[in-house]
Amino acid sequence: MRTKEKIITKVINMKHLKLFEDFNAESLDKMNLSGEERTKLVDLGLGGSKVVYFVSPLTVSDDYTAMYDYLQELDPRQVVDIMREYGFDFAYALSQGEDREENDDSDPDAEFFDTIWSELQDSSNQQVKLEDSAIDLTELQQEIVTDFNSSNLFQYYEGDNQARSIKAVGLTDDGEFKVKVEFEEEATKEDIDSMKEFLSGQYSDGWGEGFEQIAIGRNRYSRRKTQPDYYVHTWSDSEDWSIRETY
Repeated sequence: MRTKEKIITKVINMKHLKLFEDFNAESLDKMNLSGEERTKLVDLGLGGSKVVYFVSPLTVSDDYTAMYDYLQELDPRQVVDIMREYGFDFAYALSQGEDREENDDSDPDAEFFDTIWSELQDSSNQQVKLEDSAIDLTELQQEIVTDFNSSNLFQYYEGDNQARSIKAVGLTDDGEFKVKVEFEEEATKEDIDSMKEFLSGQYSDGWGEGFEQIAIGRNRYSRRKTQPDYYVHTWSDSEDWSIRETY
């Protein structure tokens, strides 16, 4: 395309954008647009929305403390069978105790449980994405929504465009955490970026730091602790962790 034609095209595009701004008296909330379309328009500074949703991934790590206490009441052979369901093979530790000489004064059961505790501790330090875990999302959703909303985080937000409310609405089908924010005024790109920074801080050092220390029980109402509890982590320093906005 020749230079003159490029200039004409640019002028036409700018005119159309100006017309959109002039006639966009309605909020984006009242327009029939997809989330992607709204995001593009907000990025261009063309209109806004008072209600914005923020979505971020969760990771989980298992906590075997209560389960381990229960396992010690069982025969080591039973323990081996139970732990196979969770991907652990402790048959080698069992055989080590059985191979000891009769005059050995050590306690083979004690050594067996010391071995499995060490491996369970190592496993507890590993985090996996919620979507890759076997956790019941319905149970977790109730826990995380209740805890988040009881913290009333909106009162700590100090952005230029104040937040009327910051509420957790639940988990997505992909196991991501979804929060609804209602601003006083239509949110600009700067407002959205400011809220992302605020939520990231809450997930890493504020509310999320406390929530990740709560052991959530898969079998809290049962005396037989045959499943591990788990911790939920709302922030991660991995490169693929981020907060994105949607509508």
